[in-house]
Amino acid sequence: MWRFIIPLLVILAFPFVFGIVSVYVIASSSMEPSIPRLSLVFINNLQKPQPGEVGAYTDEEGNVIVHRFLHEDDEGRLVFKGDRNPAADDPVEKNRLRGSVVLVIPFLGIASIIIRNPIVLAMLAIFLIGGGRERLSDDKPLLIAGLLASIIAGPSGFPGRLFPTPLSPAINLTALYTIYKLTSLRNITRLERNILQASYLLLLITNMIIAVRWLLNELPTLISLLT
Repeated sequence: MWRFIIPLLVILAFPFVFGIVSVYVIASSSMEPSIPRLSLVFINNLQKPQPGEVGAYTDEEGNVIVHRFLHEDDEGRLVFKGDRNPAADDPVEKNRLRGSVVLVIPFLGIASIIIRNPIVLAMLAIFLIGGGRERLSDDKPLLIAGLLASIIAGPSGFPGRLFPTPLSPAINLTALYTIYKLTSLRNITRLERNILQASYLLLLITNMIIAVRWLLNELPTLISLLT
């Protein structure tokens, strides 16, 4: 079953790896009742919303705003409005448009906040990717889950925080290739096995560094809570 499910997951992951689709958690209630707070929204970054559809843009402070697109003003700027807000937002320049909302999953954002936390994914990846050569044959599903955890983290943790573009896509592609080989019907050659081992080491070290950096950043807070 894994030979069919995992390749499908890899294909589904490609839009996220290449930035075609973005995922955000709705932090406010400005779009209720259409989009409840803490919903998970998927945004097609290549699609412009039509009047009446929900889209996303970046405000002047860099925050992603998910509101309903109303129209373009006389100067060609985009006008959005939250369904629950009494007034429309300030007009938005077209270069700040993020895309159109294509899928909304109510309240799943709670799980996403936990899952996408860099330290959660880093520790999960360390636990699942660890095991080296034994995982190649004995625990493929666990190893694949660890690789997917590294990919899903994206710019929130692994690898974006540690390896900025253009290395981030390269590392994600390495993980995707590793998953492909683990689920391939072909036998893994000795060279490919060595490449996979090097990939494991890179992914493991990366996630360990993320965990250590998180601990160092949070250490003063933890000490203050204990004293």
